[in-house]
Amino acid sequence: MPEIHYQLPIAIPYKNIIMIFMYKGIALWMIMLFDLVGQLYSAGHENSR
Repeated sequence: MPEIHYQLPIAIPYKNIIMIFMYKGIALWMIMLFDLVGQLYSAGHENSR
């Protein structure tokens, strides 16, 4: 029985940390993708002139 008691307080913060890292990772990927698309878009427009 004490095993469950010890695991619960440890498991909750780890889940929160993983969630935070996932959200930060997704945000970073979104920023990188938008930046890349913006660069390609502007480069394409300059070449078409």
